[in-house]
Amino acid sequence: MLDLTKTENIESSIDRGKYIEAKRKDGLTVFFDKGDDELTRALNDIRLNGDRKAVFRAFTIMRGLQLARSYIQKHGTPLELAEHDQDIDHFLDNTYPSLMGRPTISQIGEQRE
Repeated sequence: MLDLTKTENIESSIDRGKYIEAKRKDGLTVFFDKGDDELTRALNDIRLNGDRKAVFRAFTIMRGLQLARSYIQKHGTPLELAEHDQDIDHFLDNTYPSLMGRPTISQIGEQRE
């Protein structure tokens, strides 16, 4: 679970119920989700520790994936939804680490070989 008291990156925060609004030291206002699933933890990590560009990119990518998922749920097939969920997994395995300057899953695998 998210604990903003253990970071120096946040100047102020307000608990808004479903989310926490916070102002980072660099002046950027971010909105932390209170969930504890893998995707929420990754996005909150970007909001907390990513540079401004990473925050903007992650938000843009995830908002697009969320909108697409909603559309597929209404108009697509179960197979198309499963394929789309793989795109979300790709975000977690590759895009998220890249945004944070960390190795991707495939890079970690290459290092082990």
